[in-house]
Amino acid sequence: MAYSLFDNVELNEPEYLRYARHLSLPQIGTQGQKKIKNAKVICIGTGGLGSIALMYLAAAGLGNIAIVDYDNVDLSNLQRQLIHSEKFLERSKIESAIDTISKINPNCNIIPYNLKLTYENVLEVLYPYDIVIEGTDNFDTKYLINDACVLLNKPEVYGAIFQFQGQVSVFNYRGGPNYRDIYPIIPSPNQIPSCSEAGVIGVLPGVIGILQATETLKLILGIGEILNKKLLIYDALKASFSSLSINTKINIKQEYFYQLKVNSGSLERKKECGPPEITVSQLQKLIDKRPHAFLIIDVRTKQEHLINKIPDSISLPINQLENTANINWINFQSKQKQIILHCKTGQRSAQAIQILEKYGVYAYNLEGGIIAWQQNKN
Repeated sequence: MAYSLFDNVELNEPEYLRYARHLSLPQIGTQGQKKIKNAKVICIGTGGLGSIALMYLAAAGLGNIAIVDYDNVDLSNLQRQLIHSEKFLERSKIESAIDTISKINPNCNIIPYNLKLTYENVLEVLYPYDIVIEGTDNFDTKYLINDACVLLNKPEVYGAIFQFQGQVSVFNYRGGPNYRDIYPIIPSPNQIPSCSEAGVIGVLPGVIGILQATETLKLILGIGEILNKKLLIYDALKASFSSLSINTKINIKQEYFYQLKVNSGSLERKKECGPPEITVSQLQKLIDKRPHAFLIIDVRTKQEHLINKIPDSISLPINQLENTANINWINFQSKQKQIILHCKTGQRSAQAIQILEKYGVYAYNLEGGIIAWQQNKN
């Protein structure tokens, strides 16, 4: 079944000429082109992936395109973000993208969102659209978009690039696998370098962005085999494509998903330096909703733990943390639960998080420690 099935649009005479090659395809034809014109697609990001997908979809006759970005055009963007030009340096990417899309397809209805997606606005922003194209370059936003798409029951056309490799998939298609079925928990900010740190060959996002545009058109038209339940991987150096099967994991939705509502206590990573933190109020709300999704570890001494403790917390003093058996146990638990560390004020637990990260285990620090917990209870 295709999306945007309401047949309330017509093609004008220039459009019959413009899309003649589409109309000649039996899988598209006039009715299919009307579906493309009637569809409502939102693209998150106008960077390397989004810029290519947007331009090809506009050229294909997509009638309604929403674009989300809050960044400005930088000279380093022009190596791969072809929707932008020197004319718009230091100006809004939204403004630049609108200019290019309008030139490609003057009949396209463009809905701009010059803002940053947050836990408070993401559901409202994505709600009106049939399909979500994810073209961001940071993990916080990728998980945010994924969770919102699942909650809203919308397909997400996912793309990612790194140096010479790219990935594409369609998540949450008819309740199918989503991003968390591959990566259940957000990695530490310092675990994987950003595009600016690691670099990317300029042509790579073109390949991946076109594949995203292709999957979007297939979703709109209801044709072909949708790229769901597998992750397509492109290696530019080897000139090869490969794919990995994705299986839906049990309890992923209830155990790990953000609660995307205002004041829901979502686990939002702080942007400043230091370990990712969670406040007492956030943790309490999440425990109330999903009590078995978290493992709280007290890194104070055993004596301190006996005096006062958070209910259901485990005592594991920081000086015992690097014991091989303890590391192996925490690593095993981290595959199933989100790890929360705490101490008296948050200082020792911050050090403990750095220790765990050396072993590939990532956790959140309880802001303010047991003192903040007691104050909140009082």
